[in-house]
Amino acid sequence: MVQGEVPKVEIDVLFVGQTGIGKSTIVNMIRRVTDSSKTAAEVSNGVTPCTKQTIAYPVELETGLHCQLWDTRGLDEAVESQDRGFMAKIVDRLRQLAKQQERELRETIRHRTRTATPILMWCIDATKLEVPFHWQQFRKVYVEYCDRKAIPVIVITRMASERIGWEPVCRSQLQQLDLGLGPDTSDVPLLRVRTFRNSFCAEYTEDSNALRDLICRLRRPVDT
Repeated sequence: MVQGEVPKVEIDVLFVGQTGIGKSTIVNMIRRVTDSSKTAAEVSNGVTPCTKQTIAYPVELETGLHCQLWDTRGLDEAVESQDRGFMAKIVDRLRQLAKQQERELRETIRHRTRTATPILMWCIDATKLEVPFHWQQFRKVYVEYCDRKAIPVIVITRMASERIGWEPVCRSQLQQLDLGLGPDTSDVPLLRVRTFRNSFCAEYTEDSNALRDLICRLRRPVDT
């Protein structure tokens, strides 16, 4: 590559999920920058969204692979509430915001990504694995926004290190979605991001490496 030339993006990686699910932290983990760094993607407190618009972060992995990491706005689960009581005005406002978020996400997937087959990393909190709504939202993004052309990956966030049995739960939920990925959905990678004390602990390093390695493995040839 000529000095000063912007490297060609070889794969786009989209991080999608609910508000406060940890998408920005995962982006920082892959980039190997701490959440407090000036160049880090801003992280939320788990309730108030901090990603006001979709932002792309370039990163080069160990293999020399140039990626674009897309930190998308959260899809707020509160908008799905059917309660029309005293919260009606707030719910209506949230629905309007959700439509804006969905339009922005659809625009990012279809027009802003540069590679033909992006990786779709659907992020879901470990406490929500058995909640069908979160999986149905994943199906909507994968089928309607990505036209089934993305490479789907499920990333479980805030996982307790000692938790077992989470993978069969994910497989069971995926099998109910009719994604067209085979009867056992075994082709869909499952990753966990464990809770960690700081960016120097073993869990953080191991999960960061696992994310980076998976992106390298999933890379598909870019259309020329």
